[in-house]
Amino acid sequence: MLAYAEKSPPISSFLEDEKTIKLSDDIRLLSSFSKQQKEWRNEFECLINENIDSICVVGNSASLLDKSMGKLVDKHAFILRFNNYCSDVNLQEHCGKNIDAWVKSPDFNEPDKQLGIDVGWTVISGPDVNYTMSDWSNVKLTLAKGGKVVMPPLQVWRDLVKILKAPPSAGLLVIMWIIQITGKADGLSVAGFQTLSENEQEQYHHSSSAHKAGERHNWKEEKKLLKAWQNEGLNFLDSEGL
Repeated sequence: MLAYAEKSPPISSFLEDEKTIKLSDDIRLLSSFSKQQKEWRNEFECLINENIDSICVVGNSASLLDKSMGKLVDKHAFILRFNNYCSDVNLQEHCGKNIDAWVKSPDFNEPDKQLGIDVGWTVISGPDVNYTMSDWSNVKLTLAKGGKVVMPPLQVWRDLVKILKAPPSAGLLVIMWIIQITGKADGLSVAGFQTLSENEQEQYHHSSSAHKAGERHNWKEEKKLLKAWQNEGLNFLDSEGL
């Protein structure tokens, strides 16, 4: 049971409530993730509402390159970035450097310290990772230093799967979540979300020419949904339109 608890927040929480077994610090950390998820998610959503007109979701598209938008992005009060969002300090002129929430895919395991990230909020994208993620090592490190880790509500992910007929990308999941929190697309800014066609830029990721778009996502339908949100007021900082 202890071995399972090392990889499962719900089991960790169950064992802590039982109070019959001495638990390691790692298990207690995972238990805290499970027990405080509702409170932390509510706190995160309050932050989104408090900064409703000054939020920027920054994707990793090569559309960020050579536009010198770093200062414009960093003017926002609450900024969300993804995975290995900026590996080169020279890119900060185009991408900015400020970050308030770090969104990471469940399989992205590069330590935040190695990326130079010091942030209070981490968002794990995807469906409910409580039951699907096997490697919690970096989450434990984040929790141990006082960071808060939240998951988007499972219903947001399910809503997007129905629309897209495919698993949503982390970027689209976060944008949808924010729109559902605030009740509107108007006022939300995004950058680095240009889904590319064969005739557009060859490079997909702004900091890695080797990084390719995931094939499991329905990029065509994601682009259509982004366009619909743009018509409702979603502000694309790095483009006049999709």
